[in-house]
Amino acid sequence: MTINPFTLKELRQLTRAKTISGALIAFLFISLALAYFVPVAGVGQTTGQYLFMWINGVLTVMLCVILPGSAFARFSGERGGAKDHADFTLMTALPPAAVIDGKLRSAFALMALFASAALPFGIFAYLLHGITFAEMLRCLAVTVCYSCVLVHVSLAIAALKVSKTLRNILFSMFFFGVVVSTVPACFFVCEVASTMSLRPFVVMLAATATACIVLRAYAIAFFAPVVMERETPLRVAMLLGVLGWGGYAVTYMREGVSAFEIAYGLWLTLSVAAVLALAAFAAAQPVGYSRRILAARPASCFKRVMRWPFVSGAANGFVFACLLAVPLAFFQPAIKPWMDAQYLAEGITSCASGHCSTRTLEYPYYIATFLLYALSLLLIARAIWRVLARRAHIAPVFVPIVAGLVLVFMQSLPALLSMDGLHEPGDYAAMPFYLRDFCDHPLRHALFAAIAFGVGGLLNIVAIFKALGAELSAPKKRKD
Repeated sequence: MTINPFTLKELRQLTRAKTISGALIAFLFISLALAYFVPVAGVGQTTGQYLFMWINGVLTVMLCVILPGSAFARFSGERGGAKDHADFTLMTALPPAAVIDGKLRSAFALMALFASAALPFGIFAYLLHGITFAEMLRCLAVTVCYSCVLVHVSLAIAALKVSKTLRNILFSMFFFGVVVSTVPACFFVCEVASTMSLRPFVVMLAATATACIVLRAYAIAFFAPVVMERETPLRVAMLLGVLGWGGYAVTYMREGVSAFEIAYGLWLTLSVAAVLALAAFAAAQPVGYSRRILAARPASCFKRVMRWPFVSGAANGFVFACLLAVPLAFFQPAIKPWMDAQYLAEGITSCASGHCSTRTLEYPYYIATFLLYALSLLLIARAIWRVLARRAHIAPVFVPIVAGLVLVFMQSLPALLSMDGLHEPGDYAAMPFYLRDFCDHPLRHALFAAIAFGVGGLLNIVAIFKALGAELSAPKKRKD
């Protein structure tokens, strides 16, 4: 059996590191102290649950704070922070995916090590009554799932092609949020998980698996060299995730319109975020293809056409994001008549009159308008960047940043204009790109969004056709 070399390297280094070994020893001593002092205070019907709650809280700190921080520090330390520094992790014969997988597997092994260290204390908590092995298993599963997501996020941040200082700043912001949210909440995991039924538990596992697959694909796309094919796993994961969870949301139609509205609204929100993340990532890519990507094209024209949306590149990624946004935009107006009929059948006329409980279902073209506005700003910013990049060296990563800042600024502009005391923010409800009072002028905003997207598309149509022609042209035959 062949073991990933990076897995072996990481396990050797992590097990010898003072951070991990010290954390394991500290966990054992703290758990031992809890196992002694908690029963001393008195044994009751819930003593076992109370003891395991504290042990799981300490385990959560170890797995969700120390382990992600250690994984980030080691990976970021091996990366080259600037262009004149070598990236030592790429100086091997292993592909970038093998490097990421090796680090993930070593983190999973450490999770299993810490979880197994908690097993004797879990048995002792069971003997004190108040908790079952099934409830302890669910508690540990929630903690491990949370740790898996955090480790994937840490590696994705460490894989960014930015300076080491910026990576540290981004991780510090993320790490501070994790610490603030994890430490207070870790003591309530057992209480929530112990009452969790089978279906939410399975959904949680599936959601964790989806998030980890997507984050792994992002880490590979960030880490791999620009000249390599690196985005296909990311787009496949996004496509399967959106379609798979959309199919699961449809199953809630059997449980009533209220349950379906919640499931559909959550799926739609996450799917829109996924589309915008793909579009922003595509807008931050350099122009053109590498010779390595072009040389790997298949000879068949049909295969090249089917392969083009999944090939790494700015135009390919943006077109793929737009294609993925189409079902999200049209599923909402398609499902609204059914929801209106269901509300009328239940004697609720508010949805039929245009006032549902959530904004995403209140107006059928709200999501389509929002997507058109956001994608149009990315297209316009990308076109401006191409013009400026010819005269000055400007990194394409600023394209999604500028587009996002403009979108946020347009939401606050009516409030700034109304500071004269003569107007109210609602007076600017029809202003393009302003979505707070979308309900007052839905059709006008839809028209403005379509015009803005058309202008952005025209500004980039030449670049898109150049990318399409470069990919679909017949591969050149090599001369012997």
